[in-house]
Amino acid sequence: TTYKLATTVNVLSFDALYTCKHEFNKQSIFSDTRRILKVEILSRSSDVTTSGSSVTLTCTATLVSGAEMTVTWTRDSDSPVPATTSGSAGFTYKSQLVVDELGPQKAGRYSCKLTYKNIGSVVSPPIQVAVLGFKTDPVGGVVLGGKPHSLTCSSPSSVDITWKRNGNPVSAQSYTSTKTTILSTSTLTIPILRGANSGQYVCVASAPSASSFTSNTASLNVFDFDTSPAGSYLADGSSHTLSCSVPATPYNNPTIVWEKDGEPFTKINPVQSTTNGKIKSELKFGPVAISDSGAYRCHVDVPASPGLPGGKVYSEGAGLWILGFMVTQTAARQLRGAPLQMECSLRAESKQSIEWYHDNVLVSPSNTAYTQTDTWYAEDQTTVSQLKVEAMSGSEQGTYTCRVTVNSNTFSSDPITASETSVGLTGVYPEQ
Repeated sequence: TTYKLATTVNVLSFDALYTCKHEFNKQSIFSDTRRILKVEILSRSSDVTTSGSSVTLTCTATLVSGAEMTVTWTRDSDSPVPATTSGSAGFTYKSQLVVDELGPQKAGRYSCKLTYKNIGSVVSPPIQVAVLGFKTDPVGGVVLGGKPHSLTCSSPSSVDITWKRNGNPVSAQSYTSTKTTILSTSTLTIPILRGANSGQYVCVASAPSASSFTSNTASLNVFDFDTSPAGSYLADGSSHTLSCSVPATPYNNPTIVWEKDGEPFTKINPVQSTTNGKIKSELKFGPVAISDSGAYRCHVDVPASPGLPGGKVYSEGAGLWILGFMVTQTAARQLRGAPLQMECSLRAESKQSIEWYHDNVLVSPSNTAYTQTDTWYAEDQTTVSQLKVEAMSGSEQGTYTCRVTVNSNTFSSDPITASETSVGLTGVYPEQ
């Protein structure tokens, strides 16, 4: 007959002795005594955050007399790390691991594992070693402007990460950060990279239990346009010049190309010159026409070379709006008492407030003799204004013009002459 006793090891008394007793015919038969020793990790180092040169981790466990025992340390469950020192004292066994030359590569979760021959093994809870360093640093160098750009730092520890540019704090709205117990990450995002974003960038990790740690510096050198076309509202027939410029280095005097409404602009040959280390390109209009209205920008194509990225760099765009009205007719006649409608249109980057004048007097919106309707056509960037004379009469005859005021300048359309006509009866014809 076999008797078994099942129990949970972690509730056993320390160094307990067990014996089997069998009752038979009022006689007791005793087994040999078995000794059961609870094998456990008694203590281990607390989690540590440090930016110093070294840290010592300690793990103590139950000492089993006469049992062969080995101890190993692991980091993030990787290959074993040999213990620095190990030894016994009384009923405990102590193992220590010295982690020196601390850096991001040595941060992680450390555990000690004790293996007892013919008994088994026991593993300590992990010890989190957080080092205020960075596994990834921001990457600098020459970057092309006119497009989004981001820099990322991550620390293998639970820390707060902030950013600096040229030694000055960067607004927290410019970066996003995440933090867990084993990893902290922060990404600085620049929506559209421009020359003004050039500078020295670093990220800074800090924690309450240690001094702050600064990443390597990313020297961001943005190759971008120094000047971009400036938008303007101009009168039809006036003269105007658009210009933009880029540095002549580190690329070898790139050629500036002009675009209008996203297409190559070839109506005017640009004038390109080099002065004070800058390449400047100019479009000289004279006189401008309504057809010249549109969105203008420059770009350069730069080739890739060792240490330099290649690609296309665009300037900021600018609208050139020639505020010349177009009218559907310059003369209009209508029967007395019948409605008369006149129309003018104006192209600009947004809907414009157009006013109608009758013989140089503003047609008031409250005047019930007229109805004005303005419509914005976004695809053509055009505002169309219609003025309806409800009933033509002698007082509504005269000269009508459309006018718009932009940046304190008033632009007027060509005049439309409106007149009434009538039909007189000179005889009666019954057959009609």
